[in-house]
Amino acid sequence: SEIMSANKIKLSVLADAFEEAFDAWEQYLNKDTGTISAVPESKGMYDDPDEWEEIIAMIEESEQFVRMPNQYEINEYRIMEEFADFAGSGLKYVSDERAREIGQKLFEALHGRGAFRRFKSALSYYDIADEYFAYRHIYYVELAKEWCQDHDIGFVRE
Repeated sequence: SEIMSANKIKLSVLADAFEEAFDAWEQYLNKDTGTISAVPESKGMYDDPDEWEEIIAMIEESEQFVRMPNQYEINEYRIMEEFADFAGSGLKYVSDERAREIGQKLFEALHGRGAFRRFKSALSYYDIADEYFAYRHIYYVELAKEWCQDHDIGFVRE
């Protein structure tokens, strides 16, 4: 979908790009066109190393490109912790006691090796995966809004 509306970035589209951030790649927003370019961190990962060098030089020499947060800066683990806290008190369709139990189990799932897998399993067990992904998307939209404000980029909610 279009990323810009009236020369402003659509937060939901930017949030989707934040969600798609992955290891060893950086994403850059062209403030003039609204296009997002994904570039690997090293030229060895790119089909044409010379083209990679040209792209990096263009990005570094231009003021119109802004590096977007990568997966480490976004930190999905923190999102899962915040959702566990929310679930412990914010699930309105279950009793307070049940909500506290769910929140506790989600927190427990986050400790130790395999935390992501256990957390996703707990979401499935309690049938709250849809709630988590909705919460996560809202988190990304808010992150996109803050990022736009920090970089003086106009935005719209649609």
